[in-house]
Amino acid sequence: MSGIVHVEIKVTNIARAKKFYGKLLGWKFFDMMPGYVLFEAGKGAVGGAFDKVKKIAKGDATLAYFEVKSMDVSLDLVKKLRGKIVTPKTEIPGGRGAMAHFRDSEGNLVGLWSKK
Repeated sequence: MSGIVHVEIKVTNIARAKKFYGKLLGWKFFDMMPGYVLFEAGKGAVGGAFDKVKKIAKGDATLAYFEVKSMDVSLDLVKKLRGKIVTPKTEIPGGRGAMAHFRDSEGNLVGLWSKK
């Protein structure tokens, strides 16, 4: 079984998104790199990040990441199940693991994350 470990919300204006979600949900924010701001959603809650983009593509505004034990095995399985790899295995700076994106059987964009 795998659970959601990170939620990425596409935004065109980070300051506006911080104000909105900060006031609405009480989130705390941490600048990670230009155009990418982490948020902490509270004890026991899944956190995530705002990802600054020029335009939000229809259907791709929010992206959930699921933890997997082996990125390579999981991406091979995506291919066998006729999903489409969008972003191959990519190391996250600072030793934070690896991530990848794929489109599932229904066309949804989904993220995977692994510690290695």
